[in-house]
Amino acid sequence: MCSGEQFEEKLKQIQFAINVLKSIDDSRLRSVRMEQLINELFKLEFFKKIQRPPHGNGIFITKYVDITITATDYNFNVASRIIGPCGSTIKAISRFSRCKLRLVNPNEKPLHIKLIAKGYANTAKWKIDKAIEGIQYLLNNDQYEVSSNQLAELAVRRGIHEKSPASYRYQVKTPLSHGGVVHVENKADRKEEKIRFHQRNQ
Repeated sequence: MCSGEQFEEKLKQIQFAINVLKSIDDSRLRSVRMEQLINELFKLEFFKKIQRPPHGNGIFITKYVDITITATDYNFNVASRIIGPCGSTIKAISRFSRCKLRLVNPNEKPLHIKLIAKGYANTAKWKIDKAIEGIQYLLNNDQYEVSSNQLAELAVRRGIHEKSPASYRYQVKTPLSHGGVVHVENKADRKEEKIRFHQRNQ
């Protein structure tokens, strides 16, 4: 659970970023600096280390995978968590995995996500696996890093900050309790795989 110290530190980071941005008059420079601050302060730890794909072998392919997130008992909006503020989280998944992601029906349930990866057969599979790994992390995170950083980023982007907004405190400190199933179907070879998400006991 997000501790009181962690929560207060996050509020300080938000205020610091907003103060820095308010001191910049040029809108273009302010926009560039905002992205730098968000990356420095609120980028999710999971996506900070970009791994190298394996050495390519086999034939060069374009691999397509459809993901269906069938769980309905998440206490957050699944599409919003994957997309992130202004699309920042889904861009982070794409950079992390070198895979293209597209949410087909973000306002409906179940949620369908299309993954597209290009490369040699083994590297394309690696990219797809990394994208799924990133999605798993976002949905299973039980230390509030995802929700607190996304909310903090959103506060900075909006330029609105209060000392103790009730909704922010509630979302940061409310325990997540959920389980889910991601169904993966590879159109290329028609093999199916199921990935189960388990919330660890806190």
